[in-house]
Amino acid sequence: KLVKARGEELVARLTPAQSRDSCDALAKEIYSQVVDVLVCKMNKRTYPAHSVGRVDQAEAVKADEKNMGCISLLDFFGFETLEKNSFEQLCINYANEHLQNRYIIDNFQSVRDDYEFEGVETEFDCSM
Repeated sequence: KLVKARGEELVARLTPAQSRDSCDALAKEIYSQVVDVLVCKMNKRTYPAHSVGRVDQAEAVKADEKNMGCISLLDFFGFETLEKNSFEQLCINYANEHLQNRYIIDNFQSVRDDYEFEGVETEFDCSM
């Protein structure tokens, strides 16, 4: 590892564990920046047409909030209306729905296993 301080260069030896941690940190940063770019591009593409080409995207978002559509999702507990309509929010809700689905299936499977252990016949399917 090369460290530059006050115009001097110092080579610091890293242990294998420190090297792996550094590589992991770099990979996470690259992944984070790629996701940020993709999300930004998706949000720009899904904004109303009259906001395209504005220099300040924050101003465009504020000006277009009144004109933007609404994303409403029907989930396990009913409709959910999102205050923030963006690609990030859609991804968050999509991931939450998958987690909720996994939780429900695991719970049904647990109950089914308990019933089988107790000799109670069941007719519900927990497979995905």
